[in-house]
Amino acid sequence: MNETAIWRALRRARVAVFLLCVVAGSGFALAQDEYDGAEFDSWTDFATIYKFGDKWRYDGDYGVRSVLTSRGFWQYYLRPSARYRAKRWLMLHGGVAYFRTNFDDGDPTNEIRPWVGLRLVGPRPGRYVFSHYFRGEWRSFYRGDDERESIGRARYQLQLTSPRFKIGSAENFYWLTFVEFFHNFGSSLEGFEVAQFRFDVGAGKQLSRGLRLELNYLLQKVAVEDLGLEPNDHILRVRLNYSFN
Repeated sequence: MNETAIWRALRRARVAVFLLCVVAGSGFALAQDEYDGAEFDSWTDFATIYKFGDKWRYDGDYGVRSVLTSRGFWQYYLRPSARYRAKRWLMLHGGVAYFRTNFDDGDPTNEIRPWVGLRLVGPRPGRYVFSHYFRGEWRSFYRGDDERESIGRARYQLQLTSPRFKIGSAENFYWLTFVEFFHNFGSSLEGFEVAQFRFDVGAGKQLSRGLRLELNYLLQKVAVEDLGLEPNDHILRVRLNYSFN
């Protein structure tokens, strides 16, 4: 590699590091007002991919949340979806999710959540990858026989993913970070936390051709509408991804 190529690579890396600091700094700035009632959550996810040619693929993720805490509830979910790759830099997503929340001191709640999303990939400085994800959801909650509440939600996520790197002789590690903002439409949901933003830092490793493991820490700012509280959630997320082909 000649001197010009080395300088060009360093310049791209500086741009990526600077932008990473902007993303991370934004997340920490938004989260600096801690609430004494902050909670710790555990999320465990299993995601699957099946490709139908170059354009279409099935994406499905399934998991459980809040099992390792004493928050008074735990949750599991199923979220099948499809993705269409229109361009190298443009992907369309859509699907429906089912969430079941079980409370220690109340009736369980079922949620049906149809959604559509749009992902824009780029820029790609020095093999780092930025992506912008826009998503709209309609959340319908069912409690008991007659209780039903619905709310719309818009989401925007800015993510940065590193190129693959080595640690000693082990290969195929990467890191990622993102900030995600939420805006809700419609009436509040009594007794439910409504996310306002999330900040994530994580690392992963490609274990085999089809299997990838990821560990993330998320700081989530939420509002409990009927109580007028705005606590933070500290979330440890373990995510296993498997591609069939």
